[in-house]
Amino acid sequence: GVRDAAYAGGTLTLSPLGQNLGSTFCKDCFLGLVSAGDASGPNSAERAKLLELLPADKRLNGNFMDGCPSSVSSPLVLSCQDGKKQDTVRQIVNWYASKNVVISDADVHFFDDRTTNVQPFAGTGFNAHQISCSSRDEGGAIGLCGAALDEIVSAPGVRLCGGQELDAFVV
Repeated sequence: GVRDAAYAGGTLTLSPLGQNLGSTFCKDCFLGLVSAGDASGPNSAERAKLLELLPADKRLNGNFMDGCPSSVSSPLVLSCQDGKKQDTVRQIVNWYASKNVVISDADVHFFDDRTTNVQPFAGTGFNAHQISCSSRDEGGAIGLCGAALDEIVSAPGVRLCGGQELDAFVV
């Protein structure tokens, strides 16, 4: 198996979404990835596997960027601070526009297991949905098993587990 250095480490386990991205509405989308993790570091087998699963034409052949720069040159961005991912999503949308792929804010869908990453999307014009709602750890802070396929919806808005919709984010 492929080594995954996240959390306590171990063998990479793909969620139902990771195994079946092409069966969701995302199959017709350009893709972006924003993670607090580093996908086991540069030149890792984990990164190679993820690139294999993310169709090159749906990411314009973009590769992983480390360090979450404020201006991105790829739609796959790693080591981004929790609570700030909405800023990186904006940079990814801008990067696609620079490649003549214009994506309206209303057509952007972000999925994350942490409430602290979904809440800040309220008021941005982007859609964001908390996932991995049926399996939680660390007092409910993180999802254990990744996204279930039925959580990958094209519904508008910003929604947390339990269906709570957010209109605006107040700090």
